[in-house]
Amino acid sequence: MQRTEGILRSRDRLWLVGQAVLLQAHSLPGQVRRRLGLRTDKLARFDINELRLPDSGVCREAEQICAQAPSMIVNHSYRSYVWAAILAARDRTSYDEEVVYVASLLHDIAYAEPQRLPDGRPCCFTKTGAEAALSLEWDDAKRGEAAEAITLHLNLYVGRKAGAEAYLVGAGTRLDATGFRHWDLHPDTVEAVLTRYPRENLKAGFTEMMSRQARATRGSRCHFYTRYLGANYFIRNAPFDE
Repeated sequence: MQRTEGILRSRDRLWLVGQAVLLQAHSLPGQVRRRLGLRTDKLARFDINELRLPDSGVCREAEQICAQAPSMIVNHSYRSYVWAAILAARDRTSYDEEVVYVASLLHDIAYAEPQRLPDGRPCCFTKTGAEAALSLEWDDAKRGEAAEAITLHLNLYVGRKAGAEAYLVGAGTRLDATGFRHWDLHPDTVEAVLTRYPRENLKAGFTEMMSRQARATRGSRCHFYTRYLGANYFIRNAPFDE
């Protein structure tokens, strides 16, 4: 991101195609299990009333920044963190709560409108979120981890090798947008999360935003996904009722 402002090079496009293959390979078994009717006692249950949101000064600062985004994005950001926390509990994964929380709240703060550099050139909207994370009064390492998770979340597949925090931010945001790992969650848990943080017709809103980003930021991941990989199809067909 620092080198390219999020505009893809040829090797980046090839790498994303490879990620698309990895994403399908990791998604197919879960989708098959869901269609076959996996026993509900094997699905993740989670009482979100027991989930403690991080409450440090830096987390409250991230909440204030996030609150300036449209309410649809605000709710999406909080849901993304909750999904990440639920998946981490299911997988017994240890992670830095502050890093995942801050990255989840800031990852889409600029998604609603295309972003421009001071000289007028377009840039990926995740750059704005990453810079917001880097501007926080926080430990240098944590700032970097949050910024990295924000820029990586828009990749098609974020593996565990990227670190627990980046993986969970990627998994949580993708679950909310397209249903990745939805098959691992108990319906009662999903309903509880959506009751607390309503989706507000997210499918229609996010497809419009994706198309707007793609038109304004040619060469970006949004442009590549929309033109070649049917991004809006997957958003529209996420397994959520709205």
